[in-house]
Amino acid sequence: MINSVVELLNNQIQDMRFNFTESKFESRLKINDFPAVFFDNYAGGNIAGGSYSWLQKKHKNGTIHEPATIATLLYIQKHCFREINVIFDIGALYGYFSLIGKSIFPQSTVFSFEMNPESYIALHKNINFNKHLGIPATQCLNLGLSNKTNLQERVFTRG
Repeated sequence: MINSVVELLNNQIQDMRFNFTESKFESRLKINDFPAVFFDNYAGGNIAGGSYSWLQKKHKNGTIHEPATIATLLYIQKHCFREINVIFDIGALYGYFSLIGKSIFPQSTVFSFEMNPESYIALHKNINFNKHLGIPATQCLNLGLSNKTNLQERVFTRG
């Protein structure tokens, strides 16, 4: 008998199978029996050394980035809703969860919001690398979301 959400997610994490591989031009992440997602190793970006460096760090030594988040998506797909119509990835960075969400829920429309212009370019390249997930795999929007109504035209980037 499962006594808590934590126990439920821990069980889901233990049951999760994933494989992360790298080649010269792309990185590939396969979770369970869902379609693999691919990342352009030359997508660029300026957060955490760029898309490729970020992915390498998050999958070092056979680990996976935010396993509880992925376990939650897998649990929802298996036990709650086999189909989800819309997914919002707010602060999408390089499209990691956008692509995983689209892989797990192939019929969904995914909206990826990223306000950093350089990360947005990398996000867009990674999304275009995954046309096998549906055209388009996600809708990319170069803007931030907030609970306030205002327009900020200046975005700060590291450089």
